[in-house]
Amino acid sequence: MKTPILIWDIDGTLSDSSGAGIDALSRAIEEHFPGAQNPTLDLAGATDGGIYRIMCERYGKAFDKQEQEEFYKIYLPKLEANLESGDYPTDLYPTVLDTLQDLEDAGYTNALLTGNIEQGAYLKNKVRGIDKFFHFGAYGCDHHDRNELGFVAAERASIHLDACISPSDLLIIGDTIKDIACARACGAQVAAITTGHGCRETLSEADWVIDQAAELIDILA
Repeated sequence: MKTPILIWDIDGTLSDSSGAGIDALSRAIEEHFPGAQNPTLDLAGATDGGIYRIMCERYGKAFDKQEQEEFYKIYLPKLEANLESGDYPTDLYPTVLDTLQDLEDAGYTNALLTGNIEQGAYLKNKVRGIDKFFHFGAYGCDHHDRNELGFVAAERASIHLDACISPSDLLIIGDTIKDIACARACGAQVAAITTGHGCRETLSEADWVIDQAAELIDILA
């Protein structure tokens, strides 16, 4: 394998927010969309931008970029308060911290590809003490379609590394079939991890299926 750039999902892959994100989104939706109450949300592999568009359709609100930004201004303080409250344990999955440190020490580039908007991703990683490991990212505020984010990640890798990086240079690491689809859409390789929303059977279309982050070391070797 050519030395890849490691592109990580957050929720279900690096850590578990114990509902902090879905609670913040739900309460923000109720505040922003007239008539919304206890909205049903499926966050596995979704993007915040995509969720907002779905809510616009559900509650008869025309999509507007400025209105979306106003929604994020409601959502982010609720997310930050949840993460800092102690009511939602924000545990890293086993071996994640040591693996990120080992990869950093070995000279690998770690970055993010997540459905979270950029500031939400930062808040989630900061509270867990791992924000320092990620040098750039592709986020749910860059495009509402997750399948477009691999191209965004490659473009930002090119800028960060001052080199011509294509999606085939990326190894995407995620926990859902949507992460696999994202990798296939742009031509990246993908390692699916069973810590979150998928099992080995449902994630079998990935190039590698792993049960914990430390197994990446063997793949890279």
